[in-house]
Amino acid sequence: MNTARKVIMHFASSLAWYEDSPIHLTGWIGGSRCFNLGKPGTGRESAKPITPLFPIKTLGVRELPDTLDKNARAALAFYREGLALDNICYKFLSFYKIVNLFIGKNGKSCKQEKWINSNLASFRRGSDAQKRVDELRKTCNDIGKYLYASCRCAVAHADAGQQYIDPEDIEGLTRLDADLPLIRSLAQILIEKEYGIKSSLTIYREHLYELRGFKPILGEKLVQRIVDGDKINFHEIPVLPRLSIRVAHNQKFADSMKVSVFEGLQPKAIQVENGAVCLECNKMPLVSVVLSLDFKNERILFDPCNCLSLNDDRSPMPVQYAIDFNEFLKVYYCNGMLELWNTDSGELLGYTDPFLPCNIDATRTFANFDKNIAHWKVELERRQSLTDKSAGKL
Repeated sequence: MNTARKVIMHFASSLAWYEDSPIHLTGWIGGSRCFNLGKPGTGRESAKPITPLFPIKTLGVRELPDTLDKNARAALAFYREGLALDNICYKFLSFYKIVNLFIGKNGKSCKQEKWINSNLASFRRGSDAQKRVDELRKTCNDIGKYLYASCRCAVAHADAGQQYIDPEDIEGLTRLDADLPLIRSLAQILIEKEYGIKSSLTIYREHLYELRGFKPILGEKLVQRIVDGDKINFHEIPVLPRLSIRVAHNQKFADSMKVSVFEGLQPKAIQVENGAVCLECNKMPLVSVVLSLDFKNERILFDPCNCLSLNDDRSPMPVQYAIDFNEFLKVYYCNGMLELWNTDSGELLGYTDPFLPCNIDATRTFANFDKNIAHWKVELERRQSLTDKSAGKL
C-alpha cells in the first residue's frame, strides 16, 4: 500500500509541475471501483460509486518528468506542496525549501543569497516576479538577503529577539503574499536550471516532440544538412517505416482504434526544400496522402483539406475510405492532435499541438462533414449490393 501511495504522489508531483497547477491529495481510499470522496457542503464521505460520464482511457498529458534523482524528486514534491497550500507562510516556505535543498544541508545562508541574486535577471519581462524585483530594488540593496532573512527565517522561526511573521500581522502577510510570485519563479528556475527538469513552457518553446521519432531514422548528420538547406538526393534518405496517422486522446480513435484510410501508409520522399522533407504516403493502389516533416521549424505540416487523394476503382473500398476521412476530419477539427505512428513497431514517432481551424463556419463545416458521410454511406451500400449480386452470379 505504501509503495502504491508513493507512486501516486510521484505522479501527482510530476503532473503538478508539468501543468503548473495545484493538485490536492485529500485522502486515501482502497477498492476497485470509483467513489466520491466527500459530499460538497456536508463534510461527509460518500460510499456511492460513480460512473464517469466520459470515460478516458488515455490521460492527455505527455513529457512528464520521471527523474530518479532523490533531490530532484523532493524538489518536485515541494513545488506541488507549495502550489496546493492555502497558507501564505507555508506556501512561501515550500517554494524556498527548493533553494535550501539545492544548496545542501551544510550550505551557508550567504550561498543561498548569492544564488538568488545571480538569478534575478532570469525572469520574463513584465512577469509578476520581475515586477516584484523592480519594487524591492527601490528600497532593498540585497534581495537574496531579504528573501532569506525577512521572509524564509521570519516564517520558519519565532524568536522574540529576531524578526518573525505573526499570523495576525496583516502587513507582514501582505508583504509575503507579494513575494510569492518571486520565490515561486526562483523555484521554477532552479528546478529547470539545476535539476534539468524542463517546464511545459520550455518543452513547447523547444518544440522537439513533433519530429522526435524521425530524427534517429534519418540520422543526425542528414537532418542537419536538411536544416542547412544542402542539396539532398532522394537515395540519401533511408527507407521510412510504414506510417499510421491518428488523432490523439479521442474516444472514437482511442487505444489505436484505426481510421483505415490512414493506416499502414508507405512513405517516400518526393521533395526536400526549405529545411523540410515532403512525403507522399501511399496505400496502393487507392490512397495517397501528402505531408511534410519540417525539420527547420520542428513541425509536422499537414493540410487536412488537401492531403488526401483517392483513386476510385469503382469498388466499395474507396467509398469506405471517403467515409473514414470525413469521420477523421470531424474529430480533427475539434482541436485534434495529430499523431504519426510506426505501424509495424507501434512506436509513436511524433505528435502535433491541437489543430485550430481558422476562418470557418463551424456549424456549416460539421454539417458538411455529416452530409458527405451520409452521401458516401448510400453509395457504399449501393456498391456493396452490386458486388454481392456479381458474386452471386459467379
